[in-house]
Amino acid sequence: MEYKTMEKAGGGKIYPVLCGNFMQPGAFKGYSAEKMKSHLQTMYDIGIDILVLQWSFENTSEGVTNIYYRSSFESADKSSAYNDSGENLLGNILEAAEAVGVKVFVGLNNNDEWWEKAVSDKAWLTAQAELGIKGARQIYDTYKKQYPNAFYGWYFVFEMYNTAATQEMMENGAYLLNGFCDGLTEIDAEMPMMLSPFLSAYGTEPEVTGRQWANIFAMTHFREGDIFCCQDSVGAGFITVDQLDGYFKAIKEAVDTKKGLRFWANNEDFSQESWGTASLDRFVKQMEIASQHVEAHITFAYSHHQHPDMGKTGHHEAYKYYYETGKLPTYDLASPTVTYEVGEEGVSISGTLPNENKGAMGFRIYKNGELLTLINLTKAYDKPQLSFTFTDDAPAENATYKVCAVDYRYQDGGYSEFTV
Repeated sequence: MEYKTMEKAGGGKIYPVLCGNFMQPGAFKGYSAEKMKSHLQTMYDIGIDILVLQWSFENTSEGVTNIYYRSSFESADKSSAYNDSGENLLGNILEAAEAVGVKVFVGLNNNDEWWEKAVSDKAWLTAQAELGIKGARQIYDTYKKQYPNAFYGWYFVFEMYNTAATQEMMENGAYLLNGFCDGLTEIDAEMPMMLSPFLSAYGTEPEVTGRQWANIFAMTHFREGDIFCCQDSVGAGFITVDQLDGYFKAIKEAVDTKKGLRFWANNEDFSQESWGTASLDRFVKQMEIASQHVEAHITFAYSHHQHPDMGKTGHHEAYKYYYETGKLPTYDLASPTVTYEVGEEGVSISGTLPNENKGAMGFRIYKNGELLTLINLTKAYDKPQLSFTFTDDAPAENATYKVCAVDYRYQDGGYSEFTV
């Protein structure tokens, strides 16, 4: 499977485009195979032919909790909170992916205790790897022969990150990676494993981050074709767009020390400010910077932040325009109709915008020239008009408010203005 920065699979594109997408299971466990086929086809039509199911089961130290495939865990493996209501999900994903032509990387066990323990407890790391490989064998035996093309690889769930790491911490990180690598090699040495650590400018400098990863890579048993798909962490707010190039350059140098290891980017398509979808301008800039160092681009997460199934029709159409043309769409938004009332609770502001303003995804309110709030209304795409009500509970005497619609590039349309 060959994916280059200048994406040939996307119809000869000479600009960076997505080839892959993450999916978290909880939001999709009720999808039938037919509905999942439609979901995947929508993305396949814009060049996204890789799906990463972020995890296929969840566990705690007590045992397995939620399960998203037809498992054969023994009673001793199950916690008191065991729930198999989503066990059809992986089968439905693979059935749909086989029909559409999508390659699936299957994540194994997700344990939220990771965020407390990380690489500090070697016995805990051993238990996670052993349980993960036990689940991997079940999944392989159940689905590989039935869906040989769609079931393509594995995803390493535990999100490592750059920090002021000691040598022991790095050795423990390599130990956990090897627990999965070695077990998955025994199951099927031809199936690649992907991992997606995240970055933080608050942890270490780019050069130190690169040296840390090179040290870890020297201790790991990665196979040729395994994929280091680093989160750019711009969406989460851990680094800025301006810092991205330096970190990816340093990590690329580290990846090059490990023969056969591939370097992809996980460009985040959300914004920490509102935990909503990022502006298309920012997202494309992330891909453009990363494309200088990586082979391919996937995202966390088109299924959640840009797909019509999640009410993100406008965001999807905006990215589709970029995918097809290499250009960012332009919009000409009208000024919203705005009313306001002053009461004991503050200044209550209401606004509407007719739906023919197709590029509108929400509103911005400015107070005395400063941004007061961004109101994201992308899930109201099916209503006859966009509308909002907002209360400023800290009004100032003689305050001037400006209200405008915002497009999918997060640029302002026409303003409506009033002074209280």
